[in-house]
Amino acid sequence: MLPGTYPDAQGDRQSVCHNLFKPKNHMWVEITALNQVPELGILKVKVEDTSLILNRQGAKVTCYRNACSHLEYPIDMGKVSNGIITCPFHKFQFKLDTGKCLNSPDSLESYPVKIEGEIVFVEIGS
Repeated sequence: MLPGTYPDAQGDRQSVCHNLFKPKNHMWVEITALNQVPELGILKVKVEDTSLILNRQGAKVTCYRNACSHLEYPIDMGKVSNGIITCPFHKFQFKLDTGKCLNSPDSLESYPVKIEGEIVFVEIGS
């Protein structure tokens, strides 16, 4: 078991307050207009040296590092269907609303998102 995780009732690994001791150099970065994030699809963006993917399902927007948790290959070219993205390299599948992998206990690395008006912001550490 990794530090900062605990098993839930089904034995799945769950994250515990990973932002509890967040460094002070984290900041909210304006990413794009909400209507630029495709409904049930993904939008690839780059912030500084970090490649990210955004997903929108209704009013909810999620953001993940553009890297499969399996071997860290970019996931943005993967097929998106029914709220799931499939890694184009090794076919690992991830739920875009949670980042949870359907093939292993891993998850995509997520970033906090907020929407102000029609603008999407992502919290990035520098």
